[in-house]
Amino acid sequence: MPKQSFLVLLTIALLGSCFQVYPQNNLKSQFIDSLDGALDVSYFLASVYGFLPFVMPVTEPALGYGVAGGPVFIHRDIKALKRGDPSPPSLTILGGMYTQNGSWGLGGGHSGIWKHDRIRYLGAAFYGSLNLTYYPSRLPLEFKFNLSTLSLIQQVAFRLGQISLFAGARYQFSQTKVTIERILDIPGLESWEFENNLGGIGPVLFLDYRDNTFTPNKGVYLKGTYSHYAPWVGSHVTYNQADLYGLYFANPTSWLVTGLRAELQSSWGEIPFFAKPYVNLRGIPALRYQNYSTLTFETEERFNLTGRWSLTLFGGFAKAFNPEVDFGEFNWVYNYGAGFRYEIARLFKLHSGIDFAWGPDSWGFYLVFGHSWNRL
Repeated sequence: MPKQSFLVLLTIALLGSCFQVYPQNNLKSQFIDSLDGALDVSYFLASVYGFLPFVMPVTEPALGYGVAGGPVFIHRDIKALKRGDPSPPSLTILGGMYTQNGSWGLGGGHSGIWKHDRIRYLGAAFYGSLNLTYYPSRLPLEFKFNLSTLSLIQQVAFRLGQISLFAGARYQFSQTKVTIERILDIPGLESWEFENNLGGIGPVLFLDYRDNTFTPNKGVYLKGTYSHYAPWVGSHVTYNQADLYGLYFANPTSWLVTGLRAELQSSWGEIPFFAKPYVNLRGIPALRYQNYSTLTFETEERFNLTGRWSLTLFGGFAKAFNPEVDFGEFNWVYNYGAGFRYEIARLFKLHSGIDFAWGPDSWGFYLVFGHSWNRL
């Protein structure tokens, strides 16, 4: 079956199944909130068969326009929601995507909250073919390549004492085949293809004091990871990668939520060009600014309007650099934009919406489920 046909069928099945799980006379109680009469999927998500179907465009500038879809299952019973259980729910997601430049992928993942939030598990798998562009650092050159990959992630972390501090381990593996198009128009110089397995293992440590993992209003989230890639864990090359990631949310008034994000990524060793850290900001294509290290700052303001609607304004700046070269030799890049949110599931405090973002030489729009800063 062609990949396009698969995604069309997936979209139709997801949309149709929402209205087949329950008889027609029960739809109102499942999708309309009795408090304000607004559209709300909290009770449907908390039911035995409940899931949130997402069918949305892919607007990542590096991949071109496309479509992605799949079901998101949120595992939390309605009694726990009503009594205000502070632990985050477990999630399961399945999906596929296809874009206009021929990129496609299928994947799924599970975020498990076990033993009354004493253990947090994360597992994900992805198989796909991505057509991307590489921009060598500080050179006026670019070339296109295809990355065919089977990727796996396994992470487990345990709560330390009674505070929300978790420590554990993380393993990542990807089996990749890279095909680079002919860079120079020279007879006899054809495309170049090679295979590269990457396997890395290391510790993970994070502190999570957000009031909500979907769309936080206040709190702090700090995470540090380190991965060592080596042959003994399945890698063809040896290198190291570290990431420090921090989020802060404040709710100074009833109508404003302020968010701050800071991130430092660093790598060293025989790291392949496609695995190097890159600037991750809305409005900037993936891999556009890439080097051995990146430093990122971003802020987002959410203005609560009437009812469930809110407006977002955001902006940030980042730099991809080589620590062995003068920091000032590399340029800062920026993004800015705006969007809106709708509180689609009040009991889960889950907002969804769309953002429009601009960078130095590109722009994009992004459908948001929860928060733009949520990640694996």
